[in-house]
Amino acid sequence: MRKTFYIRGLDGLRFLGSFLVLFHHTERGKTLFGYPAGLSFTKGIGDASMTLFFTLSGFLITYILLNEKKKTGTISLPNFYKKRISRIWPLYYLLVFSSIFFFEKSDLFALPGPQEPTDYRIAIPLYLFQMPNFHVFFSAAMLAALGHLWTIGVEEQFYAISPLIIKRTKNFVKAFVIIISIKIFITIAFAFSFRFLALTIDQLKDLKTLSRFLYNLRFEAFAVGGIAAFVFLEKKEKILDFINRPIIKYTNLVILLLAMPFGHWSDTLHVVYAVCFSIIIINLATKTTPVFFLDNKYIRYLGQISYGIYMYQAPVIYLVSNSLRPYYSSEHLILWNITYSVACFALSIGIAIVSYELVERKIIALARK
Repeated sequence: MRKTFYIRGLDGLRFLGSFLVLFHHTERGKTLFGYPAGLSFTKGIGDASMTLFFTLSGFLITYILLNEKKKTGTISLPNFYKKRISRIWPLYYLLVFSSIFFFEKSDLFALPGPQEPTDYRIAIPLYLFQMPNFHVFFSAAMLAALGHLWTIGVEEQFYAISPLIIKRTKNFVKAFVIIISIKIFITIAFAFSFRFLALTIDQLKDLKTLSRFLYNLRFEAFAVGGIAAFVFLEKKEKILDFINRPIIKYTNLVILLLAMPFGHWSDTLHVVYAVCFSIIIINLATKTTPVFFLDNKYIRYLGQISYGIYMYQAPVIYLVSNSLRPYYSSEHLILWNITYSVACFALSIGIAIVSYELVERKIIALARK
C-alpha cells in the first residue's frame, strides 16, 4: 500500500490516536485496580480517538478500493481480504490464545477482588469468529486484558461489508449516507426511549446493553471517512477548496479539541468527530497543512507500529498494575504515578517494536507477494 498510496502525516495521525488511547487506558487502569482515580477527562478523549481510527480506516480502505475499481474496473476481494488478514489476524489471535491459555490463569493479569467467571462457551466462539464486540450482549466478564478488542471486531465487520458495497453498488456514497442516517436515527430513538417510555428494570437493562453495543458499532465513522476519500479521489474542487480554507481548518481544529473530552457523553458527537477528523485528513492529503510534527521519521515509524501499541497496551497495563502493587504508597504518590505511566508507555511501545520487526513486517511482506 505504501508503494502506491502514501499521504504525509497520516502515520503520525495514527500514532497520535494510539498515544491518546494508551493515555486513557493507563488512567483507567488505576481505577480498575483500585488506585486513586485517574484523570476522568481521558475517557472522552479515548473514545474520540477510537473514532479517529475508524474514520482513518474508512478513508484509507475506501480510497484504495475506489482507486483499484477506477483503474481495473473491478475490485479483487480475495486480494483485499488477504492483505487485511495478514495485518490484523496474527496479533489478534496471538492475544486471544494468550488470554485463554495464560492470562486467564495468571495472577499477574488478573483484576483485584472477586470477578464474574468467564463463560468460555460464549466467549471463545465470539473471539474466534472476530466478534468480541458482541460479547457485551452475553456476558459482562471479558477474557483477561482483552476488553479493548471490541474495536477489532467492529473494524473487521465493516471490512466484511464495505468492499461489497463499493464493488457492487453504483452509488456507494448513498449507501454510506444511509448508514450514517440510520445510526443517527437509532441514537435519537434510544434517547427518546430512555426519557419518555415507562420501562421495567429488566427492559431498561436490556436497552442499555443494546445501546452500549450500538454506541461501539461506529460504522458511521467508517462511512464518513469513506465519503471523504471519495471527495478527495474524485477531486470535488468546490468541497476541497472550502475544507482547505484557513478559517475552516483552524475552526475545525478548535471545535475538535474542545469537544474531545466529552466523547463518552453522546453517540451523535462521534458523527461530529468523524467529520472533523475527515477534514484534517483531507487537509493533510491535499498538502495544505504543515505536517513536520506528524511526519518526521520517528513519529512516522511509531505510526507504523501503532496497531501493536494498541493491541499490547491492555495486557501491559494489567501486568504493570499488578507488578507495582507492592510498591504503592500514598506518601510517594507522584513517584509511583510517574513509574506506572512510564512503564506502561515504554513496555507497550517496546513490545510493539519487537513484534513489528520480528513478526508483523514479515507476514505483511509475505501476503503482498
